[in-house]
Amino acid sequence: MMPSRIGNSLSQELRSDLVAFLCLNFDVFAWSYNDMPDISPDMISHWLSINPTIRPIQQKHRAYDLERYEAMRRRWIN
Repeated sequence: MMPSRIGNSLSQELRSDLVAFLCLNFDVFAWSYNDMPDISPDMISHWLSINPTIRPIQQKHRAYDLERYEAMRRRWIN
C-alpha cells in the first residue's frame, strides 16, 4: 500500500472515516502503470502536437509586483 497524505483541515472523525475507507478500498486505486496492465498506453499517454518545421516563439517576460516576485522567489528557493 502506498503512503497517502490527508489534509490537516479535516475533523478527526472525517479523517478516521477517510483512512478507514482508503484501507478498505486500497486495491481499487492504481498507483503505477503496472497496476493497470489491460489499459493501452495510447489511452494514458500525453504528447504535444508540435510541427517541427515551425520555429517556437518565446513568451514575453511578465512583470510582477514586488510582493508576488518575492513570493515566487521564496517558493523557488524552498
